[in-house]
Amino acid sequence: VFADDDGGNPLVVAAAERIENLRDLGEVLQSRWGGQFLNVAEAAHGSLVEFAHLSRGFRAFDDPIYKLSMLNAIMHNDSGVVCTSDQPMPAVDYHLVRHSLRQGMVTPAPEVAAKLIAGELLSEAEGQALRDASLDAYLRLSEQTGLSGAVLDNKYWFNRKNCGDPAVCESPETAAQCPFVDRCPRYVEYGLPLELTRYY
Repeated sequence: VFADDDGGNPLVVAAAERIENLRDLGEVLQSRWGGQFLNVAEAAHGSLVEFAHLSRGFRAFDDPIYKLSMLNAIMHNDSGVVCTSDQPMPAVDYHLVRHSLRQGMVTPAPEVAAKLIAGELLSEAEGQALRDASLDAYLRLSEQTGLSGAVLDNKYWFNRKNCGDPAVCESPETAAQCPFVDRCPRYVEYGLPLELTRYY
């Protein structure tokens, strides 16, 4: 039931925290929302801002840049269950941060760049700064291209394996697998940003 695209179960990592999120979700839904998340979505009356605000009432969705709330909004909009008047922003996770770094949309401070190259753990402030800058970059990219945050989120999310370690662009035989290869400066020395994070 919980298998990812490769057949593995990603929920094994931080299982206790994920279970706590599920318990909180169930308790809050039962006590405030008649047991249905659809009631939360409908209470937003099509407002993305209100949807994000209401979502913060749940432990799993109270992150500062609304990554999880935006992911939830993207799924609700894409399924047609509930549509917001505003387009959701990209759900900026570490895969999208890595893309923004490697494509030169975000330039890290020298000390952060050194940590990214060495594969060292970022401080909470460093990780948050990268996510904030990446979100800003994707919002500007959305404005410049006319592509919605949901479309950008999907394009970059589905490219996460191509931009792994190693990235497909590091070999002439596989470079064409990346849809961004012709426009990317290929700063592949930046690894996946490592930080202590909340699991959901």
